[in-house]
Amino acid sequence: MIFLHEYFCEHIKDKLTSLTVKPTLYPVRGEVQKFIMVMPVQGNRSKYYPTSSINLSLVIQDTNDRNALENAMKVYDFYRDKFDVPVSLPIDYKPEEKERSIIAKYIQAVDHPVPLGDQGNGRFQYSLNFTVQLKETT
Repeated sequence: MIFLHEYFCEHIKDKLTSLTVKPTLYPVRGEVQKFIMVMPVQGNRSKYYPTSSINLSLVIQDTNDRNALENAMKVYDFYRDKFDVPVSLPIDYKPEEKERSIIAKYIQAVDHPVPLGDQGNGRFQYSLNFTVQLKETT
């Protein structure tokens, strides 16, 4: 099964090459100091009904507060108030079922990046949340 957060993680990796770290899926394992983590989409209906409205959440962490905020702002600006964004998996991505692409009919930021503060050992986090209205294309 392909989960919707996988599409957005791969989309960010492919399109936002200026980020200082590559996005990863939840959970981040080990003592990782810097990451951009795409959280699983909340609610069972979004896993099975791709024409639904979903909440896309990301957590950005860095050992430098400014770098964490800059990465958060890059993702925020990339997705903020966008219409008809095609989101597909890369050709070499091997899902368990037939590959498909989706269209994010509308992506709206819930708020600016929210600082979560110092998580200890100088690791600064920011949270980003978007509401995404989906439309399946295939």
